[in-house]
Amino acid sequence: MGLANIEDYSVLQQRFESNVTVDEVKKFDKAIRLFSTKEDVAKHNKKTLKELTDDAGNLVPVAIIPAKHNGNGAKYGSEDKANGLPSELIMGRGARIMLKRNLWTKKGLVNGTMGTLVDILYDEDNEPPFGTPRILMCQFDNYKGPGIGPNNLVPIGPVVSSWKSSHGSCSRQQFPVVLSYACTIHKSQGLSLDQAVISIGKREFSLGLTYVALSRVRSFEGLLLKDFGFDRLDSLRKEVRVD
Repeated sequence: MGLANIEDYSVLQQRFESNVTVDEVKKFDKAIRLFSTKEDVAKHNKKTLKELTDDAGNLVPVAIIPAKHNGNGAKYGSEDKANGLPSELIMGRGARIMLKRNLWTKKGLVNGTMGTLVDILYDEDNEPPFGTPRILMCQFDNYKGPGIGPNNLVPIGPVVSSWKSSHGSCSRQQFPVVLSYACTIHKSQGLSLDQAVISIGKREFSLGLTYVALSRVRSFEGLLLKDFGFDRLDSLRKEVRVD
């Protein structure tokens, strides 16, 4: 990608949102969106969750799921420090989710597995919207292992991450899932996707960002790009350094 030219740009233009049919765009309604910034990811995830409806067309109630911490050092620790566990989850029944832990590698329950949150189960004395659930009932795409009921649901419980900081030993207990309507390009590394809608942003925030984004999708037909000018692709030349 560092030597991208006008021919490369012409090929990518074939998958620009403005250059494909309306029916083709609709095929990507449930595809994950990849953005270059965390702000764009959070904005898209929250917007999509707020618009989520059930089978009757009613807006789905949103649950706030706080993590459990062993102190303020852990409470205010970053998601990266906690190995991907956020201090707070915002979820709703029917939301698209991504697993953030390798739970059962042999059966495909690995970091990056996509699915749907079917139900949120609480103890009687710990009700929503601010109570902590006991279990999240999830249906994972292409999962063939054992599950519960005709929809092969998988119960997901909270996990714990521990780390050291200037405050001492920190720990966070949280459910290992996140909303998967959108993800940063950086955090998509390691994912292999059937479909993705990609916005590479106005500039290269880190070396190889555009390559990472475009290489997440298994096929050219599984790629849908937000339009960008040739100057954005041509700017990648500046990222190449010759010793």
